[in-house]
Amino acid sequence: MATLSWASRQSWMHSEVTMRTERYAAMALSTTHLMAGVVLLLLSGWFIAASAVAGLGPLAATFNYVIPAAMIRFLALLRILAGYGEKYFGHAALLDKVSQLRLSVFDGVMNGRADESRAEELERLGQHTDALASRDIAALFPLISAAVLALLLSVFGLLVFPPLLLLLAITVPAALLIALWQWRGLHRQRSQLSKGQTAYTAAIEHYLTSASLWHHGMSNRTLEASQTDWQSARHRLRETENWGDWRMTAFAMSLLLFAAAAPPQEWLGSPYLMLGLFFCLSLPDWLGPAVRAMSPLAEAQLAEAELHKLMAVSDRVAVDGEEGVARLPIDTLSLSSLRPQRGQFHESGLDLTLRRGELALVQGSSGSGKSSLLLAIAGLLPMSGKLLINGGDVSTISPAQRRRNLLYIEQFPVVLADTLRQNLLVAAPGASDDALRDALVATGLEAVLNDGLDQWLGETGRLLSGGEKKRLGIARALLSDAPVWLMDEPFEGLDQAVIERLSVLLSRERESRILIVVSHRELEGLQPDVRLSLDV
Repeated sequence: MATLSWASRQSWMHSEVTMRTERYAAMALSTTHLMAGVVLLLLSGWFIAASAVAGLGPLAATFNYVIPAAMIRFLALLRILAGYGEKYFGHAALLDKVSQLRLSVFDGVMNGRADESRAEELERLGQHTDALASRDIAALFPLISAAVLALLLSVFGLLVFPPLLLLLAITVPAALLIALWQWRGLHRQRSQLSKGQTAYTAAIEHYLTSASLWHHGMSNRTLEASQTDWQSARHRLRETENWGDWRMTAFAMSLLLFAAAAPPQEWLGSPYLMLGLFFCLSLPDWLGPAVRAMSPLAEAQLAEAELHKLMAVSDRVAVDGEEGVARLPIDTLSLSSLRPQRGQFHESGLDLTLRRGELALVQGSSGSGKSSLLLAIAGLLPMSGKLLINGGDVSTISPAQRRRNLLYIEQFPVVLADTLRQNLLVAAPGASDDALRDALVATGLEAVLNDGLDQWLGETGRLLSGGEKKRLGIARALLSDAPVWLMDEPFEGLDQAVIERLSVLLSRERESRILIVVSHRELEGLQPDVRLSLDV
C-alpha cells in the first residue's frame, strides 16, 4: 500500500473530521432537496384536487386553504435552501477528498516511480482521483436519497393511501432494472473510452514529436484512426447516458396511463387520487438522478481499479507506514565511484565531495548523463558505487528520507490539474498562505500570484508558461527546505532578467545547503565551487 509522508498524514488527520461532517451534511441536504421536491409535487396535486372538490359542495365555507398553501411555500423554500446547501457542503467535501487523494497519490508516485513517464502518470492518476472523489456527490448521494424517499413514501402509502404501495411495488423493481442495464452498458463503454483516450493521447504525442518529418509528407493516418475511435466511444457513451433518461421517462408515462386508466373504485372522487397521478409524473425527478448516477459510478469503479493497479491505493488511502520524514542536518555529501545504471556515463563513476554552502556546476553534452546523475543521487534511479551523507552510507536512511533531503528539481516540473495552492502544498502540506506567497515572490512569480492562490491551473498547468512551471518547481523546493538541491537545467528557456534573479536566489540559498546544478549556461553570478564535465 502507498504510504503518506508525515506532513501528508497530519493534513489527512486534520481534515478527516471536517470532511466527514461535510459529507454527512451534503447527503442529508441532498435527501431533503429531493424529498421536498417530490412532496411539493404531491401536495400541490392534492391541493388542486381538494380545492376543486371543496368548491363544489358544502365544504367550501369550511375548507382551510391557508395551511396547505403555507406548506407549499415552505416546501418550495426548503427545496431551494437545501439545494444551495447541498452544493456548498458537497463542493467542500469534494475538494477536500480530491486534495487528500492527490496528496497521497503524489507521495506514492514520488516514492515508487522514477521513469520519464511520471508526469503522464501523475496526470492520469489526477483524473482517476477526480472521478473517485466525485463518487459520493455524483453517484452515492442520489442513490441514497432515492432509497430514503422510497421508504418514506412506503410508510405514507401504508398509513394514508394504500394504492401508492402498488405503484411503488411496480416502480422500484423497474427502476432497478433500468439502472442495472444502464450500469452494464456504461461500465463497458467507459472502459473502451479510457483505452481509446490512452491510444489517442499516445498517437498525438508520437505525431507531435515527429514534427521534424512533417515536411516529408509524414502520414497521420494512425492519429486520425485513434481520434475516430475515441470520438466514437464518446458518442456511444453519451447515447447510453441519454437512453437512461428516455427509458425512465417512458416508464413514468406508461405507469401514468396505467394509474389513470384503472383507479381503485373506492378512491374515485377523492383528492387523494391525484397523489397517484402526480407520483407517476414525479418519477423522472426523483428516480432519474439515481439512473444518471450509474455513469459516474461506473467511472469511479474503473478509476478505483486503476488506482489499485497503478498505486495500490483504495477509496480510503492507507495512512500506516513511515512515522515522519524529518529534515536532516547534512553537512557533507560524498560520491565515490558513483555511476547511474542508465545512459552513457564514466565507466569508473564519479568521485566528488561537497560541503554545506558549496555549489557544483555539472555540464556536458547531450546524453552524457547529467540528468541521470541527479536522479541517481536522489534515489530515483538505480546506481552503483557509494553515496555518503555526513560520512555515513545513504543506505542507513529510508528511501523517503533520501528523497525528502536530496531533493530533485526537475527540468520540466509536474503541474497537477489543480489550484496554485495545491500545487505548492505538495511540497509542504502544512505551509501557511504567507509562506506560499513568499515562495512565489522569491522566484519571480508575482504575476501568477496576482490571480490568487485558488486559481485553477488547468490540465498539466496549461495556464502557466514553460518558464513559470520551472520557477514553480523552485518555489516548491523553497517550501520543502531540503538541505540538498539537485537542479536539472533551472535556467533553460528563461529570459536574462529572470536568470539573474534566480542566480541571486541560489547564491543566497547555497549558504545553508548543498547545491548541484546541471546547466549548459555559464553564469557570472552563480560562482560555482566545483565544475564538473561529464564528457568522456
